[in-house]
Amino acid sequence: MADKLIRVNSRVSVMASMVAYVEAPEFRDEVCVHLTDGRIEYLEYSMRNERWSAKDRFEKAVNDALSGA
Repeated sequence: MADKLIRVNSRVSVMASMVAYVEAPEFRDEVCVHLTDGRIEYLEYSMRNERWSAKDRFEKAVNDALSGA
């Protein structure tokens, strides 16, 4: 299994294998990245309506890193 460092926000990058799951809670303008050690980091994105595409891009980056792509 390949593993890569993935940027979550301007201050935190994590190894792809540390990501437990990613959620975009209803009625909140944030994307939560839950880590296997219990921490929660918040994904940065520029525009309010970009929340879903930011979540999709991050999930794709994690999946690509874990598959070795």
